[in-house]
Amino acid sequence: MVLSDINTVTNEAEKRGGRPFRSSNCRVFLNFLNSSSLDDLGFPGASFTWDNGLSGINHIQERLDHVLANSSRLQIYPHTHVIHLLRMYSDHCPILVDLTPDAPKFNHPFRD
Repeated sequence: MVLSDINTVTNEAEKRGGRPFRSSNCRVFLNFLNSSSLDDLGFPGASFTWDNGLSGINHIQERLDHVLANSSRLQIYPHTHVIHLLRMYSDHCPILVDLTPDAPKFNHPFRD
């Protein structure tokens, strides 16, 4: 499994503002995914993981952060769930990878 700031967008839906999307800019990344047998695990939540913090016509948002996994990893953790959390102190959203989203969650404090 790879969780990384890839710094590339793979389609027009992953970019808002700035220069127009060009598929030639992501060709190397897509070839890497294919040759490595890695799949992007997708996400619910915020569509963009990076924001330049500007406003108006200078505002740019992109999905630069990805969680990738191969089929072996997904067989071990078939219910892996990726969530883009709210951006607060960085220009990137934190990303949560939950390997067992169906496991019971306990809301009581830990005790010895």
